[in-house]
Amino acid sequence: LTTLVTFEGVFELAKVLRGEGPREHHLEELELEPLNYAVVRLGEEKAYYYPSRRAAFEAPLQLAVHLLKTTSLSLLVYPRYADQARAARRALAPWTGRVKFLEKPTDFLSLEFHAALVITGGGTMAVEAALLGTPAVSTYPGRLSVFEYLKSRGAPLYQLPLSRDKLGLLAR
Repeated sequence: LTTLVTFEGVFELAKVLRGEGPREHHLEELELEPLNYAVVRLGEEKAYYYPSRRAAFEAPLQLAVHLLKTTSLSLLVYPRYADQARAARRALAPWTGRVKFLEKPTDFLSLEFHAALVITGGGTMAVEAALLGTPAVSTYPGRLSVFEYLKSRGAPLYQLPLSRDKLGLLAR
């Protein structure tokens, strides 16, 4: 016999709370300054649930380019696939000195905590960042109940459409 237990909460909160807290040595390794960079995670373009493969890649990338053009922030880009990495490197080539690419997983909670902004094509990193108090923008085109739950409680979590003025104000 299976019992279904529901709760009003967010799964990612367990990950945020069980950690050792944010650490700065990851920033030093990547030569990043706290609050002087944005994390960009490209969308899951090969997933069945993403309605537009093109939008999964292009929407976060367009926000990244906007930040590079309008702020002095550096970007830390974490592509999901080798072909995404190649395409993103080409698109962001004019800003090579301000863009770093992550090649492997790392302590994202620390990177999210110290970031000025997190942009992601998905949900998990946006939820984690918002729980840490870091403004997060998800370009995922659907509505997720966890997003609505966090936004209703004042978390700094945003979705498209988002005015360029609003985006400029989000980077803390």
